Amino acid sequence: MAQDSPKTKGKTWWKVFFWIYAVLTVGGVTLSFFSPETKWYEIVLEFFLYVLVITGLYGFTYNKKYFTAKSWLHILLLLILYDLSNWYIMFTQDFGGMADLSYIIIVALVLTTALLTILPYLALYRYGLKSPEIWEQEKT
Repeated sequence: MAQDSPKTKGKTWWKVFFWIYAVLTVGGVTLSFFSPETKWYEIVLEFFLYVLVITGLYGFTYNKKYFTAKSWLHILLLLILYDLSNWYIMFTQDFGGMADLSYIIIVALVLTTALLTILPYLALYRYGLKSPEIWEQEKT
């Protein structure tokens, strides 16, 4: 197995998370293309937002500079606002068939969703504020 470079040492789990998140996100945005309830502007917004998020996760995970450190804090804020609006909409809708799911499945779904929501926040926060080794490196 290839060794991590000194610049990416200690980010193995972030690499695993990045690829899982990227696959799930691309799959989710692709599925939204085929949903008759999804409006065109929602697809465009999600596409651009999640391209930015995946780019930021990649930059953080692999120590690459994209945009500026401060820009990632603005993108993080946009992501949080977008997620809060989605969570509000999701939790104010009638779940219909969700009542038939077992308690364990519902808890697992909530925990998985929370993890997939919070970890990108953490990565973008660390990328923008807590990664001087990325932002102080020479341009390559």
